[in-house]
Amino acid sequence: MFYDILKRAIDIIAALILIILFLPIWIIIPLLIKLESKGTVFYKPERIGRYDKPFNMIKFRSMKMFEINGEEVHAVEFWKYNHELFEKYKKAGWKLTLDEDPRITRLGKILRQTSIDEFPQVFNILKGDMSLIGPRAYVKPEIDDAVKRYGQKIVPLI
Repeated sequence: MFYDILKRAIDIIAALILIILFLPIWIIIPLLIKLESKGTVFYKPERIGRYDKPFNMIKFRSMKMFEINGEEVHAVEFWKYNHELFEKYKKAGWKLTLDEDPRITRLGKILRQTSIDEFPQVFNILKGDMSLIGPRAYVKPEIDDAVKRYGQKIVPLI
């Protein structure tokens, strides 16, 4: 109980300090994203958090927007139209190198190499969706794949 309260207090204080410390990034990166490509500044994929609770993780958008059937959609929809690349992505442990992923913008490569695309997650920390220190938040297909591979449910350590 005391551990949870202390950890939450540290999360809030650290998140607020990081927001203030990196204020110039909060101004510059959204402008650069808007200048390079159409679409929103933030990308909010659904992830699975503690106790299997889904939440929307906030990230700077590092992928292109695509027009599909007259509608502008995020690059995640790209998989529906490129099954070969999706299979390669799955077999590589749910990742592609930045150079082989055609969905990544030029700025997106820099954001990902420096992990700046992850900065907005401090707002997830403030909301309590995530913790500053803790396990990675997975997408549902990754969890399903892990259960299929290892034959067991993933359980929290604490």
